[in-house]
Amino acid sequence: MPRVHGPRAEDHKYSRGTLHVVAGSDQYPGAAMLCAGAAVSTGVGMVTLQTPRRAADLVLARHPEVVAVEADAARSRLESASAVLIGPGSGEDQDRAAEARDALLSASRSGTSCLVDASALDLIPEQVPTDELGEHVVLTPHAGEALRLAQRLGDAAAEAALKDKDPAAGAAALANVTGCVVVLKGPKTAVAHPSGTTTTHRPNTPGLATAGTGDVLAGIVGALLATQAEPPAVVAMLGVKLHGAAAQAIDPRARGRFGASHLVEAIRRAD
Repeated sequence: MPRVHGPRAEDHKYSRGTLHVVAGSDQYPGAAMLCAGAAVSTGVGMVTLQTPRRAADLVLARHPEVVAVEADAARSRLESASAVLIGPGSGEDQDRAAEARDALLSASRSGTSCLVDASALDLIPEQVPTDELGEHVVLTPHAGEALRLAQRLGDAAAEAALKDKDPAAGAAALANVTGCVVVLKGPKTAVAHPSGTTTTHRPNTPGLATAGTGDVLAGIVGALLATQAEPPAVVAMLGVKLHGAAAQAIDPRARGRFGASHLVEAIRRAD
């Protein structure tokens, strides 16, 4: 399995990769903080964040290196990004949903590596049909989101596999019907490529079963998509393993006494 490669001595902030994040809302500003913070801790040349002003102010108070942009000024950042992360914390805000849809369509059509999580998964297939997607798109649902997506797609095989609660089979079926890389999150996380190749990872990290840890995973994988040369499915598994390693670094006895914000800081110490 490849390892995460760090920056070279000759790198600058643009050659290290840029990640554009569309996350957070007035209802869920914390998701933007967790995504952006995780991306910064993972290591990327620049993080740009498209989010409402309240969420942006909270993020910048903690991570002033993040570049916050309003929706009307985000297009140039989106088009120049090495990778895009869309969805965490968007909630039911229709304006945020429209921004997520536009970002997903832009990244899909340009071939830019793109991670789709949380509320943005609900855009598929009604607002973003699967023929607009591809294997450069990484979907990161938990089991419930994956089942709802399979039901919206009307794919009986994917729905049956997910109901069997077999992560590898469920992720593979969903990857097959969407044409995307699928990261099916859970105690045993499966990463599936549309070709049928599937890998799984099961660390002893029960502490990850808390609110916000999925936002941290999204930030980790988003940063790696922007910085690593490996294919998206390989990068996704690298991110899953780094996420688990961060949890183990702060909770080696698997007691679960931490929250997602502690995980952000632990990424720097994880191998």
